Amino acid sequence: MAFPRGDRAQKEVGVSEIMFLGDQNGEFESHFKEQLKPVLASYKQVRAAFLVRVAYGEGSHGVALCLDAEESNKQEIIQEVGDVFRRIFRSDVLLDVIFLTQEESCAIRRTCNPFHLNESISGRN
Repeated sequence: MAFPRGDRAQKEVGVSEIMFLGDQNGEFESHFKEQLKPVLASYKQVRAAFLVRVAYGEGSHGVALCLDAEESNKQEIIQEVGDVFRRIFRSDVLLDVIFLTQEESCAIRRTCNPFHLNESISGRN
């Protein structure tokens, strides 16, 4: 999912490969993470959240909010994340939101640290 401002709508895109390059840090990113923490905490199915630099199999790069979460309430979570994002970032900045598979959840933890962790359900079944 990408969250632009204005008239451009979010869209869902499938990718064949994702590489997690590292945590995305900075002043605006830190503020964004702090604003997201209470939103994510309100969804008990969100086990962990990461803000990371990613590379996609087709050669493009970007920043993504990666969620280790059950997919219930997916659209509601995406809407609330988008609301927070649009309050902080310029209209030309996009954010990808990735709901991680179990394999991706293991892979991301090798190079990145979660900024949100739900300790009560952080392990996968």
